[in-house]
Formats: sequence, C-alpha cells, structure tokens
Amino acid sequence: MNTDDIRSIAETRKNNLIYIIEHHYKGKQKRLADALGVAPSMISRYLSPKDLKSHRELTDPMSRKIEYVTKISKYWMDVDHLKEGHIGSEKEEYIPTEISKILSDNITTFMLNDGIKSRVKLSVDSGLAQSTVNHIINCEASAAAESIDAIAKAMGRQTYELLIPKNDKNAINYDRKAYSKLPLSEQISIQNFIEFIIYKNNPITKK
Repeated sequence: MNTDDIRSIAETRKNNLIYIIEHHYKGKQKRLADALGVAPSMISRYLSPKDLKSHRELTDPMSRKIEYVTKISKYWMDVDHLKEGHIGSEKEEYIPTEISKILSDNITTFMLNDGIKSRVKLSVDSGLAQSTVNHIINCEASAAAESIDAIAKAMGRQTYELLIPKNDKNAINYDRKAYSKLPLSEQISIQNFIEFIIYKNNPITKK
C-alpha cells in the first residue's frame, strides 16, 4: 500500500466516523466513546486536524470495533460511501430559519467574547462532532435541543442565551455571564433599578 492509499483510507475512515456519529449517536462523540469503552477525548483525536500533535489516525482494530458496536457491516469504515453515493445522496437542501440564524450569530459572538478561538475546541468541549458544530454555525442544518444545550454548557452559558435575538426590543441586552458572577446584593440592586424605571414609566402608575 503506497502513501496515497494510506492517506485515502485515513480520510475515508474519518469521514465515515463523522457520518456514524451524526446518524447513529445523535451527533454526540461521548455516546460513541461510551459504546467503545474509551475516553471521549480519543474520538476527538480521530476527528481533529492532522496537523495537531494530538491527532490520531483510525487503526484497523479500532475501525473494526466501531463497526461491531455500531452494528454495521465489517469493513464499512474503509469504503468511500460519499464518493459512491451510498449515503447523503437524497439529502434535501436545508433552508436556514430565523432561529438558526439567531443561534449561529450568538454562538459566533460568544466565541469571540469568551475567547474560544476555534470550532475544534468548541466541538471537544461540547462533545459534539465537529461537523455538527460547523453545520449549526454555518446554518447548514437544524440544531437538536440537546446540541444547543451542549454548546451552551461548553461556553459556560445558559441555553436560552443562544436563542435570544440581539435586536429583540422585549429583552435587555447585557452580559449574562458577567451578571451571574456578581454578588447577590448587586444582582438584586440591578433588578430593583429595572423595576423602578419600568414603574416610573408605566402610564397606569402615574394616574
């Protein structure tokens, strides 16, 4: 087997691993890791870019084990199904919804504000396949509730924060992560001030 063949089989196995995580384990790396009896970080190593020191290629034994625990045919991991049109050929084009755009925008903003420098890190911290994270941020697929929750937790955010439009006039735009770190007395002071301003500007209370 020459170098090109080795590179090809490695890339094929990686693409097939992404497909398996998406379609057999609901996009959760941890579910596959639990089935294999390995640490979730091991799955992340298989999916990470080849230029990272932590990257690992899928070996023959591990590929066969993945096939066994997933209950798919032997050597399925070694076949380029995308090239042969075996999988994904009937997938309809996803039309981004308003909520998917809000989700994408908020994730991108929070990544910048919270110093999360790469989608790979977000993938590892959330336990989601990198393709899942990419699809959500690129508005290429709808996001499952558990995926949104996993991303929020990886960012140290509340799930609902990812779904609030920035231009929503009914919501107060503030750094909720910073607010949560304030002493309780300061939080109460902020709440009391907001209620006072609302009360002062309420036409009913002025009568």
